[in-house]
Amino acid sequence: MASSGGWWFGWRGVVLLAVLVTLMMFAATGCGGGNASTEDGGMPNTMVGDAGSGGGGGGGGGATTGDAGALPATLTVDAVSNSIVLELCIGMTPATISDMTPGLHTIGITASDLSKGSVSGTNNSQLPSSDDYVIVHVESGSATSRRFFMLNGVGTIADFTIGSAGAVQIMFIDSDTAFNGGRSTVTVDGTGPNTTVDGMANVLAWSTGCSATPATLTVDGRGHRATLADSTLTAGDGSRDDFVLLRLPSETPMDPARYVILNGVGTSIDFTPYLSQTLSAWFISSAPGASGRATVVVTDL
Repeated sequence: MASSGGWWFGWRGVVLLAVLVTLMMFAATGCGGGNASTEDGGMPNTMVGDAGSGGGGGGGGGATTGDAGALPATLTVDAVSNSIVLELCIGMTPATISDMTPGLHTIGITASDLSKGSVSGTNNSQLPSSDDYVIVHVESGSATSRRFFMLNGVGTIADFTIGSAGAVQIMFIDSDTAFNGGRSTVTVDGTGPNTTVDGMANVLAWSTGCSATPATLTVDGRGHRATLADSTLTAGDGSRDDFVLLRLPSETPMDPARYVILNGVGTSIDFTPYLSQTLSAWFISSAPGASGRATVVVTDL
């Protein structure tokens, strides 16, 4: 009997051992097999999505890496709603270089201490402003290469073509005339005729003098690129006037590119905002009757 009972318990032990081994093997392999981590949101895909953030949950790194913020924003400039019209500006007298001969010329700023007055610094402090830029207006109809363009900074030289004998007008620009000062010397063809642009007497005061309304876009503090992407703008005489005036969001004390003009579709300007977040844009013409629109696309650098 003792021998028979030992055999019985020995047989049961073998069966139990086999069952335990089977259960252990099943638990080790798991229900989904060994490829679950790579096929269904496992570790490799999570690390790519999180961009090294170290976490596995809730939306991953797409929002953190900034791709969504890099999507372009658009600013539409309408010739009717967002125009500066020189003939409608009160008290605006541009400096003038008369009797320009037809053909190709150069024009540049040879000296300047122009200032719009001051800029707002940190803690609402007021700092003196240096603004060495002027707008050039070529009066010669649709045969000119550019009706309006800008010179930004002392030493800047630009080419232009005038179609028939006429005058060139030069203006400082600001929102108003308060606290403006200084002068700029602008010279044609190196040693040719020149004129003096006065910060008070020759300012294009787009707000107080011209009652112009800009198209605006709020931007963040990162570096940006503004590009004239499309335009049907015309001054109204059948010409193509693919240019827009921009006021960049810059309150740095010295900035020769606080205002710029993008001349031609595809032209761009890079900028980084400083103590301002508003990008403003206008069309500019000498007389009423302009039409069309332009699209400025703003992207992150």
